[in-house]
Amino acid sequence: MDRDLCKRLSTKYRRSGQSHRWRKRGAERISEKVDIQKLLQESLAQNQPVSPHHLAARLGYANEGYLQRRFRDLCRAIRQKIAAQKVVRRAEMERVLTEALKEEPVPALVDLRKRLGYSSSDCLQLHFPGLCEQILARRRTAREQRTAELRRALQDLLLEAPAVSLRVVGTRLGFAPSYLRQLCPEECAALGARYIRWRHEASELRKARLLEDVREVVLGLHHQGQCPSVSRVASFLPPTALREWKALPAAVKAARQEIGV
Repeated sequence: MDRDLCKRLSTKYRRSGQSHRWRKRGAERISEKVDIQKLLQESLAQNQPVSPHHLAARLGYANEGYLQRRFRDLCRAIRQKIAAQKVVRRAEMERVLTEALKEEPVPALVDLRKRLGYSSSDCLQLHFPGLCEQILARRRTAREQRTAELRRALQDLLLEAPAVSLRVVGTRLGFAPSYLRQLCPEECAALGARYIRWRHEASELRKARLLEDVREVVLGLHHQGQCPSVSRVASFLPPTALREWKALPAAVKAARQEIGV
């Protein structure tokens, strides 16, 4: 931070006449504008009292010293009520964390803080670090077990025929492919490579079968004195034959060249 710049800003603010307004002649005190005693009494009556420190800050005081001197008993009563509520909240926090260790699976800290109504799980770890560490350790163990089970399942699927895609694997196991890749990257990579290899081999096999079927049809049409055109050959092929727009004409051409038609 620039020290000289800070000094110039402070000097400019003092010269503006806005600082130390309560020291000026005729300045109205905060205690003259609001009924501080009433505000403290209302705070004490609330289920969640506002502390003297926060109340003083809201009113514009630098600290709660003035409130403590003028309304000592009210401030003490508010602090005692807040302290008692903290004891109750911590007891409830401990109960929820202890009960969570008995659940299966053990819930995450973010779920537990939601149950307790806190905006962050930091308070749980601050007051009960031991219990939180037990919960985290149980979740780590469960994650490791789940990963080991998934790895075994994926290894079994590597032996399945025909090969299956990772999308199908995810549907079977009930997990998204991205989640499986995160937990078992090696097995998922092997499954993906095997599926691609299987698709290529299956495609080549279908093309070979198509060539055999086309050759038989072309020979039959040739013996009958008919022109073995692509459309005519296609009409004699079995329903399961490959009919890709590139593969079929290429197979007909190869068969015609083979028999010299």
